[in-house]
Amino acid sequence: LYSVIVKPAKEEEDYDGTYDIISNVEWHSSTGELPGGDYPKVKFYGILALVYIIICALWIINAYIYRQDILPIQHYITGITVFITIEMIIHYIYYNHYNETNDNSLVLLIIAGSLNAGRNSLTFFILLIVCMGYGVVKQSLGSTMRKVQLLTLVHFTCGVLYAVGLMIVTEITEFVVLFFVFPLSATMTIFYVWTLAALTNSIRKLEQRHQEAKLNMFLNLRKILIICIILIFVFFVASSFNFMGSQDFKWVVDHWSTRWFWIDGFLNLIYLFGFTAIIFLWRPTANNQRYGLDQLPSDDVEEIDLDEHFVNEPSVGVVQKDKPNSKKPDDDITVGFDFGSGSENEEEVGPESNEDVYKWAEENIDVKVDGNSEISKADNSEIFE
Repeated sequence: LYSVIVKPAKEEEDYDGTYDIISNVEWHSSTGELPGGDYPKVKFYGILALVYIIICALWIINAYIYRQDILPIQHYITGITVFITIEMIIHYIYYNHYNETNDNSLVLLIIAGSLNAGRNSLTFFILLIVCMGYGVVKQSLGSTMRKVQLLTLVHFTCGVLYAVGLMIVTEITEFVVLFFVFPLSATMTIFYVWTLAALTNSIRKLEQRHQEAKLNMFLNLRKILIICIILIFVFFVASSFNFMGSQDFKWVVDHWSTRWFWIDGFLNLIYLFGFTAIIFLWRPTANNQRYGLDQLPSDDVEEIDLDEHFVNEPSVGVVQKDKPNSKKPDDDITVGFDFGSGSENEEEVGPESNEDVYKWAEENIDVKVDGNSEISKADNSEIFE
């Protein structure tokens, strides 16, 4: 706050103590043309841009070294790393340009807002397909990939509308909430629920297959997401208390220099932590293939062993079918039932009579079948018929 005192150099005799002054006042800060509350963003986004440039360079170098073993998901991570680096550079250019020229470039502002919406959409997209196990648990997501891409496009559109709304809206109304805020919140909620469900499903599959290396990677991913969720919750609680008295003039005087951090800074730092931790887990390494699909699941090995066992060594009670034109061994005894197909020598072997059946039963079952026996022909009509 600045106070200006104007005092006439010479007081006239009829001076009554008041003056009407018409003047044009220009304020020039020693740091530049940006408002004092936004000036820290120049250094903040400059440092972020430098950090992301280093991260991007390290990732690209690593990807080049192990380019023969790159996983499909790592190509997506390369793309978003380059994208975020460009976004941070544009943010720095916008604030630095504004600070040096006092020109609030609408073009740069729209580009920065669109890149921010794209960054958020791509982050949700890659996080979701990572949690689905793309390239690690599943070779392809099939039609699900199209659904994820469509949701990403819708979320990006809603994000751009929200960014435009922040620029043009001066008063929060029901229409503003319905048109700008609600669609973005809806798509974000779908991403959250779908991502957590996919991560839980992938962990369960890896536990069933006993793939420890992949399982540990997904468990660490879950820990990172939990930490980020806790940090975001802490941020919302702290910012709610911090902005509780924002309408008070004293609050403005005390907090004007840190207001930018609660609006832009804190969430960007949380994002930096989560992004760096996740790409560190999925970084290209010499042992990249242990996370790829070349690693045969343990349950698949068991299935192969069982198949070989049944093909080469038939178990007791399993009847092997003769191959066409194959010679049947003389001592081979096959037990089976023939429904509707007559014997090849049906003319030589006639139908068995009931007496032959009764005789066979007496010899093999140790039961005499006659009128005085415990089991009569009438009682056993169902068996012999």
